[in-house]
Amino acid sequence: MATYGLFEPGGVALFVRLEPPPDTDGGIAIGVRVHGEATLGERLLATTLAWNEAGRPDVERLRIRAYATEAPCEPQPQEIVLTRPCTRLVLEWAPAQPRVVPSPPRGQRGSSGPNFGPR
Repeated sequence: MATYGLFEPGGVALFVRLEPPPDTDGGIAIGVRVHGEATLGERLLATTLAWNEAGRPDVERLRIRAYATEAPCEPQPQEIVLTRPCTRLVLEWAPAQPRVVPSPPRGQRGSSGPNFGPR
């Protein structure tokens, strides 16, 4: 079993699997457990909600630019900057490409509504 979390000198915040409410359709319930500073758990939750709102971007759309730490860098609002001792990394996710579902051949009708496929 694996989990995701944030680890910092002030504590740790981890996702934990909770007992799902009885009215769920086989989904899972996830919570955040914090040991140490509560702000770490709040940040994990806020980051996760932002990731979900952004369409759950994955590493296939990730772009990374690396700069020397002394080089000027003016990140855009959608970029994340990680500064390391010798390098500044600028991370950005390319927008998701809309999925195009081909139309059925002329004269044929689909048996169901549109199929947009997975995200």
